[in-house]
Amino acid sequence: MRDTGVFRPVDEFGRFVIPKELRRMIGIVDSKDSVEMYLIGDNLYCKRKDPESDSICMVRKVDALGRIVIPKEILRTLKYDVSSDHFHILIDDDKIVLVKLARSCIFCGDMNGLLEFHGRMICKRCREKLKTIL
Repeated sequence: MRDTGVFRPVDEFGRFVIPKELRRMIGIVDSKDSVEMYLIGDNLYCKRKDPESDSICMVRKVDALGRIVIPKEILRTLKYDVSSDHFHILIDDDKIVLVKLARSCIFCGDMNGLLEFHGRMICKRCREKLKTIL
């Protein structure tokens, strides 16, 4: 899998924007294309739907802005919180892989002792450091 360095949220309607460069990489050229979605563990895989295939995974159209709607069942399975969670986008051959980011401190990445502040997570150690600065 290749890291793209791209992180994206899902909006309150379950929509997710696939960047134009990544759409080109997996062969999505216009809004007539569809995407197959399937879960493997905690990762959501998106692949251009082959019109000839009879697969039974979830299929969604890609709109003109490159958005797809991720079904509520998938977001619920991933315990995705639209108010704070993001997906990290990876590329695996001809597939886009969305990996839900674990909640961590925005400054140091620590996952312990987190407190939410204006939609961002801050760990106890960084809160103490901020107090000394301010």
